[in-house]
Amino acid sequence: MSTISGGGKELEAYDQILKFFNKKNRTDEETEIWEDQTYINLMGFLKKKKEIENLYNNYKLVENAIILILSLFHEVPPDKFNSMGKDAKDIDNSDRDDIISMLKKEFL
Repeated sequence: MSTISGGGKELEAYDQILKFFNKKNRTDEETEIWEDQTYINLMGFLKKKKEIENLYNNYKLVENAIILILSLFHEVPPDKFNSMGKDAKDIDNSDRDDIISMLKKEFL
């Protein structure tokens, strides 16, 4: 089981995440262990403070890798508005027509 070993190469780190995500026949337990080890490994990049610009690059690598892992392996909605409101199919026709006319006035 491999973890992120980006070594400053951001693309390689993302590629490793995507390879594991696309791996066939991985169990939930294997995924959880890989994810935990990857988070620990990513945090190790933040301890490397040899150069200020390298620290910034490492921070961005960690931030983007965590976002990628969360979006691939967890059902996290993009924002709080994703789960608010009603589906247009659930609104009766007169209300839908009113909403469409208000939107047309607003945007046209």
